[in-house]
Amino acid sequence: MKLVYYVLYVASFTFVGESPLHTSGGGVVVSAVESQSEVAITVRKEPQRSQTTVGVTAYIEVEPRPIRLVGDDWRFAAWGCTGITHGRRVDMTGGPTVMIDGTFPISTVERTYSLAWATCDVADMDGDGVVGGADLAEVLNKWGRNSGPPWDVQKHGTVDGGDIAVILNRWGTP
Repeated sequence: MKLVYYVLYVASFTFVGESPLHTSGGGVVVSAVESQSEVAITVRKEPQRSQTTVGVTAYIEVEPRPIRLVGDDWRFAAWGCTGITHGRRVDMTGGPTVMIDGTFPISTVERTYSLAWATCDVADMDGDGVVGGADLAEVLNKWGRNSGPPWDVQKHGTVDGGDIAVILNRWGTP
């Protein structure tokens, strides 16, 4: 894992090593723990510091596949990789290195932000965790086009009835 964090957009600190990483500098303490489906970032500032946010970027290795972002802490961060992002769904098409980049509120009280992901069902177009009407509507809106993933569920070049059949067969699945 590689961890970079920014204090007041002036000082930048970079650390590379095995998870967990724990470091401090610029009056800020940052820890990052990586697992197969989550990066947990813990931040805290020293009492004498006035900043209210800290920028943190983590570079991790993830097997390329369709994933969905899980949890509310993603409102502070973004998932960066080669691929298509739609709603909470990410279709990874590039190599395994992923950049998770965010600006996190910080105080003298330690806080952990959980940035988790899960494998996304091929028929879950928006990554909300369940196959339903919104997913069907999205595929119907791409009907007849060479739209690629995620809408071309069967990955044969055109969004058609076969893709609709996959959605209907997976209806209601998480």
